[in-house]
Amino acid sequence: MFYTDFTFIGVKPIFKIHRHWTAHYTMGYTITCGNKITYKGVFKWRTQLWDCEDCGDENGHNMAPHILDINTYNYTTNAFTSFPEAEVRGKNVVPIKDLITAWNERQVEFPAWTYTGEPGKTLTHPVLFVHGLNSDYEIWGVKSNAPKPCDGCEKKAQPEFMKALVKSYENGSAPDILARTYNIPNTGDAINKNGIYFYQTPGEYDKDGNWIEARPSWDATPSQSKRLYERIKEVLNDFYGSKDIDWTTNEKTYIDLIGHSQGGLTIREMFRGLKIDPGEDGTGTANAANHVRKVITVDTPHFGSELATENPDDISEEFSGLKKIVKDLDASKTANPPEHELVKAELDIDWLEYISAATEDAKNHNKYYCKNFSINGINACNVLGWFGGTFIYLFDKSYLTIKGPYIGKYVATVSLEGPHDDPNAKTIVIDKLEPVAEDLYYSRHNGLHLDPGGTFVENLNMVMNGKPPYPEKPNGELVNMLPLYSPKSTQVLSSLLGSVSYTAEKLCEDYDDDASGCFVIGKYFNDVVVKMSKEDDFDVNKASIKTVNSELWKSLVDIQDTWFGKGDALVTEFSQKFVDPSKGLSPKNIPAFTDPRRFVFHDAMAPWEDILHGPFSSDELNINIAGATMQGLDIVCALDQHCDDVAHNDASKIIYLNMGTVDFVGDFDVAPIFLNQGTHEIKVSDANYSLTASYIPGTGSVVRYTDENGIEHQETLFDGSIATSPSIKRVDQVLHVTFANQSGKKFEKDYLLSNLSATTTFAVVVGAGEVAPSVVMAKGTAANPSTQTPPVSPIDRVTKNSPVTVYHREARAQHEKNTSRPRILVVNDSKKDIVGFKVAYYFTADPARKPVVEVDYPKIPVSLENLGGDQWRFVLDASNQVLAADSVLPNVDGWQIRIHYEDWTNYKFVNDWSADHNYGIPAKNSKIVVYDLNDNIIWGIEPSAYKSVDEGIIPKVTATMTWHDSAPHEKNYLKPAVTIKNTGSVSLQNYKAKIWFRVPEGKELYIPTDDWYTPNSVPSLANVGENIWELALSFKKFILYPGESVNEGDVGVHLKDWSTFDKTVCGMALLDAEDNVIFGNVPTVDRCKSFDEPSLLTPLYTWRY
Repeated sequence: MFYTDFTFIGVKPIFKIHRHWTAHYTMGYTITCGNKITYKGVFKWRTQLWDCEDCGDENGHNMAPHILDINTYNYTTNAFTSFPEAEVRGKNVVPIKDLITAWNERQVEFPAWTYTGEPGKTLTHPVLFVHGLNSDYEIWGVKSNAPKPCDGCEKKAQPEFMKALVKSYENGSAPDILARTYNIPNTGDAINKNGIYFYQTPGEYDKDGNWIEARPSWDATPSQSKRLYERIKEVLNDFYGSKDIDWTTNEKTYIDLIGHSQGGLTIREMFRGLKIDPGEDGTGTANAANHVRKVITVDTPHFGSELATENPDDISEEFSGLKKIVKDLDASKTANPPEHELVKAELDIDWLEYISAATEDAKNHNKYYCKNFSINGINACNVLGWFGGTFIYLFDKSYLTIKGPYIGKYVATVSLEGPHDDPNAKTIVIDKLEPVAEDLYYSRHNGLHLDPGGTFVENLNMVMNGKPPYPEKPNGELVNMLPLYSPKSTQVLSSLLGSVSYTAEKLCEDYDDDASGCFVIGKYFNDVVVKMSKEDDFDVNKASIKTVNSELWKSLVDIQDTWFGKGDALVTEFSQKFVDPSKGLSPKNIPAFTDPRRFVFHDAMAPWEDILHGPFSSDELNINIAGATMQGLDIVCALDQHCDDVAHNDASKIIYLNMGTVDFVGDFDVAPIFLNQGTHEIKVSDANYSLTASYIPGTGSVVRYTDENGIEHQETLFDGSIATSPSIKRVDQVLHVTFANQSGKKFEKDYLLSNLSATTTFAVVVGAGEVAPSVVMAKGTAANPSTQTPPVSPIDRVTKNSPVTVYHREARAQHEKNTSRPRILVVNDSKKDIVGFKVAYYFTADPARKPVVEVDYPKIPVSLENLGGDQWRFVLDASNQVLAADSVLPNVDGWQIRIHYEDWTNYKFVNDWSADHNYGIPAKNSKIVVYDLNDNIIWGIEPSAYKSVDEGIIPKVTATMTWHDSAPHEKNYLKPAVTIKNTGSVSLQNYKAKIWFRVPEGKELYIPTDDWYTPNSVPSLANVGENIWELALSFKKFILYPGESVNEGDVGVHLKDWSTFDKTVCGMALLDAEDNVIFGNVPTVDRCKSFDEPSLLTPLYTWRY
């Protein structure tokens, strides 16, 4: 979830001077994320002063905290008024990029909720969660209600923990989503009676006092699979017993099983064991396994895991990278742990000279050496301001050596040779990946029974008498099964290596004279990460390293491509999917086998598209990965939810609704997952016709629609005792409505809306018009892609051969709401000068407010162009400038541009095409376009809507309107008030809000004027025919800008005799200056006269257009 705003707050900001004049800072802050939730935190960082005349003793010790004045923080420079010695050296700058990076990968939370409905409500049948190897049921995102075990005691051995009872669900977990969707209790004692259950593996202590969990084999003692069967019987007794139902004689009593990792194998082994010997329970309804309705496996190693191969030499060369890891892991516990020479490189002398010249007083001394040298395409002399550093002497040659295992603890050495030889080579130990290696080692050795060629796995997958090894119930029925899988985890590996780069640079602060060496090591790992992330223009020999024996680089790529690229870091995609046609295992010939599905809802909770096998967290690496078990939306969707059919289609995509709505063109298929309790309602509408499908607690599943004559109808399809979730599919003019409940039952009906327009609005609402927190699985063409997150990006036209690169950062201070300040610099990566070019920055602005573009510094001609409607660009004209080879224009700080409105009202740049919201150090930006003098693109991507100045797309004015009665308890007095919100990107001007109502026949309406207060509009009241009246609020001068709202009204009307009337409102609409309907519907007199339903004030019938 990406951040939108942050502010430093009043946790006392301090810094201390530690050993060797290292300044340690601490700062409190708040940050507002894209989910509109604001969080508090404490940010700590440190920086090296290198020397300090007033920082304590000769070793730089001064532990007394220095209090910083929070009011001196500059949101533009990211600097505090700090300790004088820190300010002089520029060491008072907050590393905002680190803070933002940490938050940009945080998991988001759904709105918190607590069940407040009918006590005793449960799912229609129980769901049992089964954990995997060396784990426990808390991995599903729940907290056990067992007391905390004593110090040194194994919690899994505690009898109370073995009961698998819980006290809470983690936000976004599968149990949490289930509870939200079906409005079942999630607190107190009721949380263990709501139909959601958990399994805990038994075990025992060995002779050395170590807790050893049971094996999954049916014939093991103790046995996981036998314990699972007993747990299923316990669940059936508890759930159906509370309803006075005898499940042993009722074949319509069901249970679902969800197994993670080895838990899926434990489920399959249970079926295998019961098929061989069902025991005293027999093969009828008394056998609990016959009541299993569906099995979901989550990242299960159905064919074993190559990581568990007992003899590493037996691992196929297909997994050559894994074979290297496994051999290293096994050798790490021997007397001769692995120490490969991973890197042997001669460093580029010019680059060392650049680092040497990092201080201001050395710039001129080394101008000659910087002339033809660049780092990442940026000339060294121009980059000096980007990094701190220390002045060291120049050396003739320097070498970088890295030794260690392929993944684990690295020992990096930088040795310097020359006229000022360094007799002691500097060595840095980087051990941040050592815990990763430890985890892999123990996962491997605790799971050797999962060897693909081992007895346990072979027994599960043996073809018997020509029958595929697909699980069967004791009664002979095939098990309905759906595997969920993670196809790759390469991003996770890149992130781990990125932490190594960061660590290497941070270690520089503990050294007083070899920062350059630290930086070389950090840059090497950073370059490896860039390559592994598949970014352009990577060359392992580029700039910093001349000759490389990079065994580490080659091995990491091998590991990524042949292992992390084939699965979830522990199990391959092939093994997770459980599809092997050679064994007859295929959904094509097994009807009960649902096509395996990859995680599709990952954006909801995971920081990356890749899903790791299980949770992984490290404070030192600043990583917290939830893993497959926390992908709650996917798991719930797989349980035959209403979203199942849509999610299974490759053309589907996740849509996070913008203010609860999205416009579709033509056919669509939409299925929301509701994250709120109470009413679940969706609506499809155009300007004249609509269909609403609602589940309303206590009322039931209801459909309301307008027919071709504009008459509203209502049908109740289910009563209120059955909780359902609605979905809608459009095919031409037919709306196919489905209500599905947790048992897998569905009610489907088609409604023909023959006059429904091609473009329709889909909305999710709850209660009386409030927007529902929801995630939508959909396929269809959105009328406005900007309502979808993320929007579809155009084809990248940035090529490897581009001679230039654009770097950009946003310099707008966080407290500035009325401006955007992009800083732009252009780098010439080629060996030829570039004579003349233009730089275009594309953005969105309301033309009614007249945007202004100014160049703060350095000065350069700029022009502003309107591309149609709210689409703009400014162009920096460098036609008369020369961008020299291997250099940057204008300088490392870039051109600072200021965009604001003429009236200095708030300016929002979140939808600007060229804005990447990058704060801190400039980063590549491919959405800022560079043209040559013939207007050919030499860098960047134009927005898809842009073709030419004459062909710009004019955006449609969009807005919403709601109203309420300010005098709801007065039976003889109607006092309507309206709220209008501009939901588009252009201003709303000269518009009218209208409400139609009727009065009783034979009654006259009194029109008071003394209590009408409408500061922004001119009200009028007119009879439009017979007893139908129209109240109009004309906004002739008040401009409603994008994203803003206006509240207007409190216009009171009553009958002349002050008698009561039903205050029936039969229509409302928002119209533009030409009386075109922007929102709502204009009813006819006949429509209002025949309007025999309750007023729009009644929540059930509230009109929501």
